[in-house]
Amino acid sequence: MSEINQIVGEYDKVRRQTVKIANLFEEKDWLKQSMADASPIRWHLGHTSWFFDHFVLKNHVKNYQSPGKKYDFFFNSYYNLAGKMLARNLRGSDITLTLGELMNYRTMIDKKILDFLVSQKKIKNHHLKKVIILGLNHEQQHQELMLMDTKNLLFGKKKKISKRKNRKLSNQLVKNKWMNFKEGVYQIGYHGKKFCYDNELPNHKVYLKKFSISTKLVNNEEYLGFIEDRGYSRPELWLSDGWDFIKKNKIRYPLYWFKENGKFFRYTLYGVEHLKLKEPVSHISYYEAYAYARWKKKRLPLESELEIYGKKFKIEGNFLEDNLYEPSQELKDSCFGNLWQHTSSPYQPYPGYHHSYDAIGEYNGKFMNNQMVLKGGSAITPKDHIRNSYRNFFYPHQRWMYSGIRLA
Repeated sequence: MSEINQIVGEYDKVRRQTVKIANLFEEKDWLKQSMADASPIRWHLGHTSWFFDHFVLKNHVKNYQSPGKKYDFFFNSYYNLAGKMLARNLRGSDITLTLGELMNYRTMIDKKILDFLVSQKKIKNHHLKKVIILGLNHEQQHQELMLMDTKNLLFGKKKKISKRKNRKLSNQLVKNKWMNFKEGVYQIGYHGKKFCYDNELPNHKVYLKKFSISTKLVNNEEYLGFIEDRGYSRPELWLSDGWDFIKKNKIRYPLYWFKENGKFFRYTLYGVEHLKLKEPVSHISYYEAYAYARWKKKRLPLESELEIYGKKFKIEGNFLEDNLYEPSQELKDSCFGNLWQHTSSPYQPYPGYHHSYDAIGEYNGKFMNNQMVLKGGSAITPKDHIRNSYRNFFYPHQRWMYSGIRLA
């Protein structure tokens, strides 16, 4: 298969997957946002199309006429060099754009991109190829965001998308083990010729003391022990900022947990369910993960340690393609899928990181402060999107992402 045909096939697959995710939800739920951190489906559909409109068609296709400045304003996210943008907390406002106009915009961008690609025998411009592939990976990130953002929106309504699809579970529960690693010099960061984000580069050496990683994620039953031992009421377990945050926001349980008549329930995309004790605890902030680890007299792994651990496993697990959309009971030792795993590493550039100065350079580099690294992917991450070197990042207080705990 030619390079052009490969890119065309990947473009079509990714764009269709985004619409498939949107169609899991009623159209009236495409319009609103639950908080500034979460965006409506309508905005995600528009923004992922705008990326190709602005960075591919405008810059590389002769005589291309953009459909209008309002698309630039509505759907630019944080690219300041690309112009003015709608404030993040207003993405769920009544913008002057119908869903029909939005989908026509998306269809038009698809036609222009595919016509352009088919007209090329080969993409000679390396930067153009890089931007198209970046755009597809960017859209896969928004596929995950669509699900976690809309889950947060529907939580207030306790709405569900469909009947839960369960995996066939083994009667044999996965027992926790500790995988040991020797003190020494290790290589981390992306090494290869395929796509990666700039924040995974360069591949470099790190020195680590001997360490051990748990082969199992912390489950709901184990986290319940932390709650029952007054974990949310013991300041000695918490970072100062974390303690202030949970007190100010009256947090006593993980996000989507609630208690009725002495029993715990959890909101999922399949509606409200009794707490499944053997499923991994999810929607945990860095602050909560840190406190739990202290309670267990353990710690959270460094991102380098988790990456070294990940080299022992294939990219297998519960991913978006499994269509479960929720974490499931672990069936075997793994490092990937189900839930992003908190690390104790701040999100910072690797030694020798190159931060470009154009608008694309705003993609990762400018966010490298005050956030923490998570690794491994989740039940709503596309499987072909994840790599062992992948670095996700969130602020320590955030909980709406599909995040869990692996101890070191």
